[in-house]
Amino acid sequence: MARPVDSAGFGVFASPEYVARNGAPADPRALAGHECLAYVYPGTDRRYPWQLFERGAEISIPPSGRLALDHGEALVDAAVEGHGILYVQDYMVEQAIHEGRLTPILQAYWPARMSVALIYREPQHLSRRVSALIGFLRAHFQPHTEGNEGPAEA
Repeated sequence: MARPVDSAGFGVFASPEYVARNGAPADPRALAGHECLAYVYPGTDRRYPWQLFERGAEISIPPSGRLALDHGEALVDAAVEGHGILYVQDYMVEQAIHEGRLTPILQAYWPARMSVALIYREPQHLSRRVSALIGFLRAHFQPHTEGNEGPAEA
């Protein structure tokens, strides 16, 4: 069984203070003149490239900032504190955006959102624990979807 529950995507974000101090980049190439907060692959110095799109073509941007961490939440905290521009999955910054601590930028260049689905065996083959988890997750994501049907009782 596969049931869509939500969608997720990467985006570019900065604090209002950072934008007031440094301005917002007009296009992806302008990121080179900004402090970009980089995610590094754990145990390496390799920075995760920012995948943006211009006129349907993918642009890979190597983040050039001074701060590089292997922990996404720490990068979000750094962006909220005004230390630079951030490229992360949008679910990681929902609360900060809602509270006005981060703002989306360069939205016209963001990659397409991806569907998120629960994949599980037929409900009659599920343990009660797995069935309960699926029910919880589907109820949690219910506001983001239409026509969800919960798993049958195991």
